[in-house]
Amino acid sequence: MVIAKFWLHLLRNNRNLMNIKIALCLVCMLPGAVFASESNLKQFIALLTQYDNFKAGFVQSTVSSDDSTLESVEGEVLIKRPNQFVWLSYPPVEQEIVSNGKTLWIYDRDLDQVTIQPAKSKIQDSPAVILSGDEQQIKRLYDVSLNSDGVYVLTPVKENSGLSSIQVSFKEKVVNALLFEDSLGQKTIIELFDTKTNVALDGHEFDFVPPDGVDVLEQAE
Repeated sequence: MVIAKFWLHLLRNNRNLMNIKIALCLVCMLPGAVFASESNLKQFIALLTQYDNFKAGFVQSTVSSDDSTLESVEGEVLIKRPNQFVWLSYPPVEQEIVSNGKTLWIYDRDLDQVTIQPAKSKIQDSPAVILSGDEQQIKRLYDVSLNSDGVYVLTPVKENSGLSSIQVSFKEKVVNALLFEDSLGQKTIIELFDTKTNVALDGHEFDFVPPDGVDVLEQAE
């Protein structure tokens, strides 16, 4: 299985998590001229923050630099501002990543293992921040442009981020596709469907309790 690059980069120092195959990444669109301005950031944030949360199914594909599909995964995602999310992939890649904004749990069913670590230092550079609409972090981490196809293009400010660009598209003012491209030209494409915004939550969706019998690894910040 091919590992989505942003989670691999995010957790590259954890040897036990090198089998993680999940990710939050970016949209496949046609290239177009890019027009950058401060107003693009404001417009982008306004689109992301018009709802408090959203739930959707997804199809995630990893594509090589020569456009060959390396992996395809299906699952569901739940996002709530700020920095809270559940990212669940279905078999054969049964994995779950949960953040309540303070703690990050990574449950790898293949390894029968849960890793617990502080969320802030681990997710601040991830697409989860983009989807949750954290304006200050997005502004600090990315330059936001709008191309001629109406797609928002996020370029990392850090030269060593490992990303070349992130693209985000919207349909009827709701994010519907993401495309994450690394510096080697590999892309991870996520298409969202059956999206529901401002769904009723009971307050416990973003707290994870490790199942009995699994190995639990705790990491300091």
